[in-house]
Amino acid sequence: MIAVSGVVRAVGVNVKHFKPGERVLALSHATYAELVAVDDLDVSHLPDGVPGRRRAAARLRFTLVLCLIMSKTTQITERI
Repeated sequence: MIAVSGVVRAVGVNVKHFKPGERVLALSHATYAELVAVDDLDVSHLPDGVPGRRRAAARLRFTLVLCLIMSKTTQITERI
């Protein structure tokens, strides 16, 4: 999975923390797609005012942290 960023177009009926129009960062297999559908557990809000370069850096950090967590090479009490 790779991190992607964009704007929420639509949400499922059970999604409570995101709404259309919000900027988000997510994990997806379809990183070159114009539209992607992801599980809401793989999505994080992206603050307003974050410029393109910082979004790209945030994506890299987000991907690294999630890869470390998923690979279980870090302990839950460690800071990343």
